[in-house]
Amino acid sequence: MQISPRDKIIVFAVIAVLIGVAFIAFGIVPQFGALKSLDSQIAKAESDAAQARTLLSQREQAKGAAAETQAEMLRLDNQVPETPELPALIIDLQQAANDAGVDLDDVSPSKPADASGYRKIEISFSAEGQWEDVLFFLRGLQSLQRGIRVTNLSMQPPASTDSTAAATEPKVTANVKIEAYTIASSGAAPQAGSASAPVASSTATAQQ
Repeated sequence: MQISPRDKIIVFAVIAVLIGVAFIAFGIVPQFGALKSLDSQIAKAESDAAQARTLLSQREQAKGAAAETQAEMLRLDNQVPETPELPALIIDLQQAANDAGVDLDDVSPSKPADASGYRKIEISFSAEGQWEDVLFFLRGLQSLQRGIRVTNLSMQPPASTDSTAAATEPKVTANVKIEAYTIASSGAAPQAGSASAPVASSTATAQQ
């Protein structure tokens, strides 16, 4: 049976269509499924990355808060230690006197005394120097690492007014009494409703 040229064209057209359909069905359509799966994987990866960034931010915030808490605890430990640590406190007082250019004398600490939930130590001393230097020293007490409170302060005028002393600015003497604090020992139970040791504010009562 002889096929006419027109039938040949039709057959070739049908074959071409079938090949095209097969290509689409077996070549292109599966790719759409793969692309959809890939989109799902990308979306999941982005979600995981966002969650990881959130967790990292939370961790950094927690780490920063922990560092601030630790620094605050260290500051409070320095202000109100567990033991008197008088040598360190006296060294700090002497350093403050050196920075102000005054002479620190008659440093006399008392024995620690139990108070309401803490222990206090009274320390009396004198600081001699020019008026401005003594004031600078007294202001410097507020910045000591150790928490202290000035409980008594009196200023003594110059002892001499002769011509030799008049040639230079006369010196004055500040007689100071402070309180330092420590944590109460295990044997000294705090009284009911009492607060912990006060954080010193270096307030002074001048006595004329």
